[in-house]
Amino acid sequence: MVINTAPLTSWAKTIPQTGVIVVLGHRGMGKSALAWWLLENLHTRRRLKTVVVGMPKSKRGLVPDWVEHVDTINKLPEGAIILLDEAALRFSSRRSQTDVNLVISGLVALSRQRKQIILLVCHTARMLDIELIFDSDLVVYKLPSVAHVKFERKETAEYTLKARQALLKLKSPRSWAYVIDFHQGREGLLKNRLPSFWSEGLSNVWAGLDVAQLVSPSKRAVKNHRGT
Repeated sequence: MVINTAPLTSWAKTIPQTGVIVVLGHRGMGKSALAWWLLENLHTRRRLKTVVVGMPKSKRGLVPDWVEHVDTINKLPEGAIILLDEAALRFSSRRSQTDVNLVISGLVALSRQRKQIILLVCHTARMLDIELIFDSDLVVYKLPSVAHVKFERKETAEYTLKARQALLKLKSPRSWAYVIDFHQGREGLLKNRLPSFWSEGLSNVWAGLDVAQLVSPSKRAVKNHRGT
């Protein structure tokens, strides 16, 4: 339960100097657009090195040259803002047969020491260990679906419902996000825009990914067995 009644006034005053921002919401509601917009703003305002993990090489021409690309989470630079899409993390972790939540936990634990801001984009909190949500500095909701509210884990169900109710009251909910600042005990609505380089191709950046790579080796083995 949020206890600080001071309103959120701007992204600039809300985003931490270091730490973790988790972006949640239904597909197609603008999670990626918001993440890229925050990335662009932080690069411009704070002059931070900007790193994106696991973006398909065929799509890297869709973003500016100031975006650096890495294929794995190993040796991410210090003093950087890092964009991690859950799909990219699953692809990276499956290649190394490492649990995705263990990967994220390690990054979160070291983010402040490394002076990093980690932007983690995910459909729902159910995909993440609850400790990762509690350790985050901000949880940012784009419009959740009815299913997200109904089937959300109990620890975060209250916030998911509040986010949906608040966003549905707006004329253009896709232009807004419901932000929860766990450190300061504040929550509220903040408006976001599209990044200057946004395109339809960037919104579908994972369209060409082999979805079999996002399934764990054990589950692939079960599926293959059933298919024989």
